Amino acid sequence: MRHRPRHAQQQALRLDRAFLTSNAIGLAVTLLLGATAGDLLARRLPGTQVTVGLLLYFAQAALLLVTALRFDSRCTRLLDPCQQAYARSGAGAADGGTGNAR
Repeated sequence: MRHRPRHAQQQALRLDRAFLTSNAIGLAVTLLLGATAGDLLARRLPGTQVTVGLLLYFAQAALLLVTALRFDSRCTRLLDPCQQAYARSGAGAADGGTGNAR
């Protein structure tokens, strides 16, 4: 089993929470509106064939993509250096790893 430094574990947990929280809120709002305000979601935007519900789902998909990209870039910036330092230290060889970062 690999062990990361404690601060790296805390950073990873914060990243996970931020990603899950923002997307869970978006999903909860969508489900709540779908269950309680179906008429609002079915209303068409003026001059288009697009409904409010479709616009909301596009916004939720955009939120998911943005937060996933942000999560990935933050993980790369914050946690990869920890993994590389771990691999350089040779600790990976003790637990069956090769010791190479990439």
